[in-house]
Amino acid sequence: MFKMTRKTVICFMILCLMPLITPAEGEVKKHPSPFPKRDFAREQLLHEKDSLAENMPALELAETVSRSFYNSLGATRETSTVDIPLSEWTSNTTPDFEEPRFSRNTLGQLEMRPNLSVPHNTYGFWSSPEFTVLKPDQYNNDNSVTIYVEFSYTGVPLGYRMPSLRARYNRSDFLDAGLYLYDGENMDPNGGTGEITCKLDTNLLTQDASYFVSVDFIAFDAPIDPDFTLTITKVYLMGVYKTAPPDFIIDGVWVETDEDAKAWINGYKVTLLSWCYDAAYNDRMAAMIYIYNESRNQYDVYVWSDDVLTWLNADDTYQVAVAGNYVAYLEQDGDVKVWNPATDELTRIKTDGFRISSGGDEALMIWDLDNDLYIWLPQEGLYKVDEDDIWFLCDTSSVPVALY
Repeated sequence: MFKMTRKTVICFMILCLMPLITPAEGEVKKHPSPFPKRDFAREQLLHEKDSLAENMPALELAETVSRSFYNSLGATRETSTVDIPLSEWTSNTTPDFEEPRFSRNTLGQLEMRPNLSVPHNTYGFWSSPEFTVLKPDQYNNDNSVTIYVEFSYTGVPLGYRMPSLRARYNRSDFLDAGLYLYDGENMDPNGGTGEITCKLDTNLLTQDASYFVSVDFIAFDAPIDPDFTLTITKVYLMGVYKTAPPDFIIDGVWVETDEDAKAWINGYKVTLLSWCYDAAYNDRMAAMIYIYNESRNQYDVYVWSDDVLTWLNADDTYQVAVAGNYVAYLEQDGDVKVWNPATDELTRIKTDGFRISSGGDEALMIWDLDNDLYIWLPQEGLYKVDEDDIWFLCDTSSVPVALY
């Protein structure tokens, strides 16, 4: 997401797409088709991909992890961070105040101390190199860049006042700015560490813009201990982006006694598929197993997404799950495959699956024939959880996973 140029300009790139916004009263949502569209040429290509996947090796194991470590995987998937190198910062003063004593310690961290001659009239600041924030593609309440400043400070003798610390950001053309003041009265007279933040609302941008960060040292209240040291230990940026919402929002999927798969989509009740054996869904897609022969032993996968019904897999499906932007299906021979309707990417993950389930966000949980638990995440890869005592899986959606 970020790139540092030779001129020390940090390009901070954020992918932001419009969030789901509740329609205003009287606004009409899109009506899903009573007979979803089909793309037969696409289905033929998918069947060919599915066949080719049979000869693909299963994914290599990224790592064996603990369950607690798994909980942290993907925790920052919707964020991107970048450090602002302290080596590129510059010290600055103004003529109306006494200059702080600027220095860098052996770790390259930025230090400021009161002026020796007039410590109670000290003001100055360190400034970062410029970084560029890209305008979001679409409005989103969560679009933002947050600036984090970590610092430490020394204690002062009894009766001395603590200087204050202020973090601020400015657009290079000074049409946008923000700040946060950490008052010295909130500092521990025995010394300590802290962190302050400033949040930049990127929705205000009409075009890409350059920014810089400054950290001020403010010592105006006598008496000030001239040996007090404020150290900037780390400064970094965190940008947040969200996935674009679909035009059609699924609020529920169920299979009725006549084996029709029904759904609430944008507030309308629709039939997705007849002769449905099992189904799984999230807010944007539904995966269904279709039984089409008298012996009831041939199971196809159909996927409803964005008002299109796609025949994905033929004959041998055992179980389906939906994980974020992916549909997963377990075949009767133990193959576990995933498909992304947006990109048509189709991958075989494992060859010895026993049960599958969504695991929150885009995570897929796989229980194999050795009673081991595996976690697949599209960006991080396939992980094996170090415990091997799996008895059954629980699905995060409202569709239960059958227990056998």
